[in-house]
Amino acid sequence: MEWEQLMMNLVDGSIDKLTSSRKALLQCFYQVLLSRTYDSEDKVKHHFSSDRLLIRPLQFQDKTFYIGLFTNKKVTKYTGGLFTNQQTRRNFINSLKALSVIPIQYLTWVVKSKDSGDYIGIITLIWHENKKQLAEFGIMFTPHKHNQGYCCELTESLINHCFKILQLSTLYSFTLNKNLTAQHILKKFKFTETKKVPFSQPAMNGFYWKRTNKTL
Repeated sequence: MEWEQLMMNLVDGSIDKLTSSRKALLQCFYQVLLSRTYDSEDKVKHHFSSDRLLIRPLQFQDKTFYIGLFTNKKVTKYTGGLFTNQQTRRNFINSLKALSVIPIQYLTWVVKSKDSGDYIGIITLIWHENKKQLAEFGIMFTPHKHNQGYCCELTESLINHCFKILQLSTLYSFTLNKNLTAQHILKKFKFTETKKVPFSQPAMNGFYWKRTNKTL
């Protein structure tokens, strides 16, 4: 049973003395869940920044932004298609739960502005099939933050973090055929198109890009 459904059942009367709201229960649950994972070392490994941006792991408080991003047609045009509200809520819960797995295999970051605190976007980093030294990333930006130079700044910071802090040997990223903007940015940061990847590929019209860590 999904944790959200379990919590809802408890609130609905399975335990007579339970008076907390469903939202409060979920929030407390995830705070406890994530506190088991993020010690001081994890904060160094999974929190980073650039000149204008702060990047941190997904939290319960990001739910509204997350759902809004993944149910936006403009945003999901080049990321595999639109999700329903129900699918997105389920994915949000699963993304939070994935942060408690040790070692982490599916990491979701939230990107925010240092100055205003506004949400900028989301990054996902996936370690496929327990291959610890290689991972695939994807970046999504909220529409009103496009064309402000954030994408290049974030991509550069992400690459440095993945290679220097996480000690990855190889980074991959998938783009749909028509996503010329993403392809241009990947080329700018020395990613090269590759037809061979050591994990299952999505059944979509696109291709993978690859960059290796020259320092290892």
